Amino acid sequence: MRQGARLQALFVLALPCVCGVLLLYGVYDSVRMHHYQNALVVLAIAAIFFCPVVLAVLSEFNQRKFVLWLERNVNALATGEADYRGAKVSTRSEVITFDLTFSVVVASFKIPSQMFVVGQHRIWPWRIAYTGLTLVFGWWGIPWGPVYTVQSLHGNLTNKNRRRLMDVLDIPAWDGSGGSFGAILPRS
Repeated sequence: MRQGARLQALFVLALPCVCGVLLLYGVYDSVRMHHYQNALVVLAIAAIFFCPVVLAVLSEFNQRKFVLWLERNVNALATGEADYRGAKVSTRSEVITFDLTFSVVVASFKIPSQMFVVGQHRIWPWRIAYTGLTLVFGWWGIPWGPVYTVQSLHGNLTNKNRRRLMDVLDIPAWDGSGGSFGAILPRS
């Protein structure tokens, strides 16, 4: 996903933030009126709305850190192994990404996760989070929401986005910004 499309996708995530804030006001109002059971239900719904936003922001932050680590260690990886968070990583190590599909009426976006090093990260919680949020938020957009949702679900559940680090690093130029998915993924 290009930088511009990624920024658009992050901008679209402002909608669940607004809904979440309004729901949090509903929680405050319910507590003020001593309707605690209602407040808990509304709080749970607000948390669901904030999940894709938190996931996208954490993913972007961690991806930038991983890209910087790759840039600093590309020579060590070319000659053998490098230490990543206490574990040896080589060009034969595998990385995997997951897709989160998020739709708002006529706009649908596939937001990629950070790269996870297979064997170094716990993959299943992230796979479940991206797949579950795609099921909840992905299919709402017309016409591409259902299409992107099926594509994301297929990719998340079948390891379609699993590649060797050697293949990921095989690109002609690095993005000089030190981050973003455009720096790592092959340009199309």
